Amino acid sequence: MCGLNLGFYYGWSPQDVREEYAPRLHEAMQNMFAWIEEGRLNPRVSHTFALDAFREAMRTVLERRALGRVAIVMDEEARRLGK
Repeated sequence: MCGLNLGFYYGWSPQDVREEYAPRLHEAMQNMFAWIEEGRLNPRVSHTFALDAFREAMRTVLERRALGRVAIVMDEEARRLGK
């Protein structure tokens, strides 16, 4: 296989290719985290929910009310955000 294939889910496909692609995926994740730290990548979070409100979070996604990412926050972060 060459490149990433549309509809191919690593670990969930007929062939288990996780080990084959692990170095590439690791490199891609390192790049992504570096871009976030550099401010080059800034995903939009439109809704934030505490963990115990996960049902409402899923409803928001399924009803297509989110205009960006839906984030589940835990413990201190939830309290800080007043969730």
